[in-house]
Amino acid sequence: MWYGATVSTAPTDGAELISIAEARAQVRLESGDTDFDDELNRLRVASRDYVEARTGLRIPVQTVTIWCDLFADLAHVPVAPVSAVAVTYTDGSGNEQTLGTSVYELRNEELSTRIALKPNQSWPGQQANSRVKLVLTCGFATPPASLKQAALLMLGSWFANHERDGTAQSDEIEMLLANWRRG
Repeated sequence: MWYGATVSTAPTDGAELISIAEARAQVRLESGDTDFDDELNRLRVASRDYVEARTGLRIPVQTVTIWCDLFADLAHVPVAPVSAVAVTYTDGSGNEQTLGTSVYELRNEELSTRIALKPNQSWPGQQANSRVKLVLTCGFATPPASLKQAALLMLGSWFANHERDGTAQSDEIEMLLANWRRG
């Protein structure tokens, strides 16, 4: 079983899915018009959050910590895409240990992530009722265009329709996200 994700290194402004300049252009504001920047910044984050929630993907690169009960849970990691992982656990003596990369390998397959044993390796003993901790570097260095376009459509729709009825451009957004949903 997996337990909630904690983002320890959140995306910075330069790494956000939509830049402030792209947000201004999407809503047809002049590049120097900063009157709506607070609202646009809120909508930039909200549109990324929406895309992440609908797809199960992390966008853009960020550091996330998650926990699971057993090493067997590593067969399906609930975060993707992942570029690096550190695994720690509590051994039978109650000491925190870092699992060496000689024991496991990270496998990104399509939109799935898993951590598998390397040949001739086995998972170490774990203290009863303790959790396995993963610190993941995840997200897209360059987000796919369809994910970015979906976020831009969300931002533009929300900016234009403050009292949104839930139907504006939803079909187009869902079509852009459809192939990126994790199962």
